Amino acid sequence: MAATLGCIIGYQRERENKNAGIRTFGAVSAGAALFTAVGMHFSETDDSSRIIANIITGVGFLGAGIIYNKQQSNESSGLTTAANVWAVSAIGVAAALGFYVISVVTTALLYFMLSLNQFGFYRNWQNRIQNDKDPKQD
Repeated sequence: MAATLGCIIGYQRERENKNAGIRTFGAVSAGAALFTAVGMHFSETDDSSRIIANIITGVGFLGAGIIYNKQQSNESSGLTTAANVWAVSAIGVAAALGFYVISVVTTALLYFMLSLNQFGFYRNWQNRIQNDKDPKQD
């Protein structure tokens, strides 16, 4: 289930021609679920909570590698992809722990947020914000 939910988010990223797609998001979610499932078989709950904490840390490093800065224009790229890789790992952990409804609802919410660019009201709102920015404040 975790891999399928991750692949759904990856599908949306591939539709937007992003580098991380179905395989990346599916693998992150499945891997997080696998580590969580293995951790649940340890005798102490401290062990499984440590594994989950290390999933969060490890995927954070993966996300840091996705983000890059264009020094010429002082712009960053990959922030949305990195944030969603991190969120998909949480979906994998939740699915492995049996929180299926939370996993599915979070997947739907992420998919909706990533698809906002397809809606005219959102693009208009973004343009209005960009036009209202005072360059002296930056």
